[in-house]
Amino acid sequence: MSKYFNRSRQEVVGDRGEVLISILLARYLNTNKMYAATIDNYRFRTSYGSCEIDQLLICEKGIFVIEVKNWVGTVYGSIDSETWTHVYPKAGHLEKKTGPNPVIQNRTHVNQLRKLFNKDYPIYSVVVFIKTRVRSLGIPNVIHVNEFIPYLDHINPTGPKLSKLDIDCIVGVLSAYRKIDNVSAKEHIRNVQKLHK
Repeated sequence: MSKYFNRSRQEVVGDRGEVLISILLARYLNTNKMYAATIDNYRFRTSYGSCEIDQLLICEKGIFVIEVKNWVGTVYGSIDSETWTHVYPKAGHLEKKTGPNPVIQNRTHVNQLRKLFNKDYPIYSVVVFIKTRVRSLGIPNVIHVNEFIPYLDHINPTGPKLSKLDIDCIVGVLSAYRKIDNVSAKEHIRNVQKLHK
């Protein structure tokens, strides 16, 4: 049975965006012969419920916390505004929707992730839009999928590198927390809904 059976269109489209990022990461790591790990849909408990990170890349450059957005149309928002708006054509008119600011959302993910480690590893937040050009927002870590690999290349090209042992330790800590917390997707969705009431 397809994993897409009995799921909302939004969930299916979201998964497709995350799959695209996974493919790009695999190519990037293979091309650069980089020792690394990737983790999809990483969920863990927090003081306010739970947290879900779309994708994590742990490599010699550091830890990349990747938020994937499949919004269409034109996106409006600033780095500190609570919500962002996207306007898109639908059935002959313009539809307008708002959603949580993904920069703030991912900043929260980074801050919660830092609490899991005893060491100060470099952690980078990046928001990747699959269908929408976002250059007009002027926020350096908010990019279109076509800019994703150049963005990774640009980060820490000559700075200190994580060792294989560091990478293995990070993955070990993340795996341990995932097993301990064991937050299901349904539980996480309920937590988010409670938070935004």
